[in-house]
Amino acid sequence: MKILSFLLMPLWLGCLATAAAAQSNESRGGDGTFTSGWRICNQSDYETVYVAYSFFEDDQWVTRGWRKIPKSSCEVFQTEITNNTAYYYAVSDDEDAEWLGEVNICAHPTEKFEYFGDVKDCPSNHETFPFYALDLEGQTVVTRNLTSE
Repeated sequence: MKILSFLLMPLWLGCLATAAAAQSNESRGGDGTFTSGWRICNQSDYETVYVAYSFFEDDQWVTRGWRKIPKSSCEVFQTEITNNTAYYYAVSDDEDAEWLGEVNICAHPTEKFEYFGDVKDCPSNHETFPFYALDLEGQTVVTRNLTSE
């Protein structure tokens, strides 16, 4: 499965990096600590991981991908936890590693995507991937570390 062929699109990556940096700073405290929401950190041996994710917000499901997380970095995916569960699927830049779960959710396999609605109804050119269910119930701050183990 060639998920990362979109890496050949440098303009898209530049836009994504800018948006990701802006979003990451929204939930930082004055001392640089992570204060609210949920984030994913790349604590693996891989230089880069890419993440597709889905969460419920404003009475609908939001599904997006692919967020780039460099090694030893974190990205905030939602600055305020608004539901009990969020979902993610991650893959290393060389596709040697995947962080997966048991919930099949649609994602575009090669391009940046965003859609709203039922996570089980695949838009054209999308495929289902095994997303991991991240338990957020009763929490205000959640960090998921992606490791090589």
